[in-house]
Amino acid sequence: MPLQEWGNSEDLSETVEKIKKQIVKNNTDNFAKDLSETVEKIKKQIVKNNTDNFAKDQETIDNANDLFKIVKNNTDNFAKDLSETVEKIKKQVDSAKTGEVSETVKSIQEKLEKTVESLKKEVDSPEVKAKTKQIQENFTKSLNTIVEEANKLSKSVVNDKTLSDDLQKLSKQVVDQAVKAADTLQQAVHEATGHKDHDHAAHKH
Repeated sequence: MPLQEWGNSEDLSETVEKIKKQIVKNNTDNFAKDLSETVEKIKKQIVKNNTDNFAKDQETIDNANDLFKIVKNNTDNFAKDLSETVEKIKKQVDSAKTGEVSETVKSIQEKLEKTVESLKKEVDSPEVKAKTKQIQENFTKSLNTIVEEANKLSKSVVNDKTLSDDLQKLSKQVVDQAVKAADTLQQAVHEATGHKDHDHAAHKH
């Protein structure tokens, strides 16, 4: 079962559920603290799901193009969704007053933008079919960066009442999109390797 290695100690779906529960919480003061803990869990899980296990999965998929399509489509969709959210963050930053907090937020927003552009560039590369594994590696790295930056963003705006509501909501959205992308990619590859009956709910406690 190739994809079992993707989450033996704690299944990714469990981590996803925990993060989703944190995302819907309304208490912004606690959100930054709670998110820090869940960020660490998903980072460890993302690293755990990295290249070695993905390489094994490639061997179990009959058509290499199928795997390429799975990775490309998931990465492409994630980049598009994230791009829209980052644009909203950019508008909030541009309309904010200058100051230490807004400068910090601007720096985070710019890093998110660069990550999105990197994802898009990777997917649109003409040599992309020969680099399916590399795309997956970069997808993983991008998820790490995005979750880390969203965590920083949520912490930065907690005490800024003029920015807090909108940017806190957007930072949650960024994490939610990263979680969704990780879960969707995991499910897609899992089904492609012959585990179509896999039920994430079965791993919930």
